[in-house]
Amino acid sequence: MMKIKTKLTLGFVGTAAVSLVVFDKCRKAGQQLFDRAFSTKKREVDERCWLYQSPYETYRLNNKEGLSLTGYYVPKENPDFTFVIIHGYHGDAFRMSDYAKAFYENFNCDLFLPDLRGHGQSEGEFVGYGWQDKEDVKEWVKMLSELHPNRKLVLFGLSMGGGTVNFLANQDMPNVKILIEDCGYSTLYQELDFQCRLETKLPLWPFYYGVNQEVRKYCGYQISEANGLEAVGKAKYPMLFIPGLNDDVVPTKMVFDLYNTCTSEKQMFFVKDTGHAASLKNSYKAYIETMAEFLKEHL
Repeated sequence: MMKIKTKLTLGFVGTAAVSLVVFDKCRKAGQQLFDRAFSTKKREVDERCWLYQSPYETYRLNNKEGLSLTGYYVPKENPDFTFVIIHGYHGDAFRMSDYAKAFYENFNCDLFLPDLRGHGQSEGEFVGYGWQDKEDVKEWVKMLSELHPNRKLVLFGLSMGGGTVNFLANQDMPNVKILIEDCGYSTLYQELDFQCRLETKLPLWPFYYGVNQEVRKYCGYQISEANGLEAVGKAKYPMLFIPGLNDDVVPTKMVFDLYNTCTSEKQMFFVKDTGHAASLKNSYKAYIETMAEFLKEHL
């Protein structure tokens, strides 16, 4: 009887030891995933782009965390509204130049383009993934509303910027009238899970503890908090959703899930055989016409 107990005890200890080794390896792998996914990557500005060649004004503000953020304002005489254009992952304001040019030339609007934290000229050691950025965008919206008290605001976000817009759907923001998201993701967990599967052929969940531990330590929130579905489920603004039907960065299903969850007035526009953030390029005329109709209806 004693031999049986000894074997059982040794077996339990061995299983526990193996489990701890596996757990530790998964935790470390999760930390490495965090390092790759949340690292910043700033690039040189293309001085030939439309925005750089435009008469823009540079604005700066210090956010609640003490980071110095930079944004760019392109004025227009007697505009009907301001388009706030929010860039994507590892992008910056100047890399949204094609969108800025298209909106400026087709609508009677002025423009504001922020560099999100950790991007462009804005400070930040880690990518905000939209969740932290939503607080910064709210600060910019407050500033714009103080500069132009009667000016309506339309928020447009591309990719991670679309995620930022989704997170803002249930927030009270002065002068904001419409939200437009192009290829924005639904929840941070789902997006990281998708990217993890592409990179490792494995789901996120074995590495979740390690990734989330780093997000809590360096970014101050938990992955589960960044939930765009929850936000659009209580949306306070009309929303236009623009998925890429062949999207290999943000699965198309995410945008359909967001659209179906959204409780405000909403519309979806998509272009056949279009990948991530390529709808404007692939179908410029229809993209602008759809946006013009949506703006006319809801502004």
